[in-house]
Amino acid sequence: QQSNNDAAANILSILASMQRYPNHVPTQSKGLHSLWVLSWDNDNATTIGRLGGIPLLLNSMRLHSNTMTLQSNGIAALQNLAMDCQNRDIITESEGVAVIVEV
Repeated sequence: QQSNNDAAANILSILASMQRYPNHVPTQSKGLHSLWVLSWDNDNATTIGRLGGIPLLLNSMRLHSNTMTLQSNGIAALQNLAMDCQNRDIITESEGVAVIVEV
């Protein structure tokens, strides 16, 4: 199992790649899949929320609304992330419910 510092560094790397290449579908889809897998761990889910991953995830879903694999990865990640109360607030404040309904 990764240490918290290693996991946070991995999450930062994923988010940086997603931010750097917003229009590159494979990068976005792989990033969302990685966030989904990492978000199964409660500490990682909290870290993803605190590092700004939720607005980035939602933006990816908005930009690539016709890419079903990406949408599926995003929804799965949001499901895990929403287990954290603060993350639920971030999802709501970032208009995530509208994104989820549109899928």
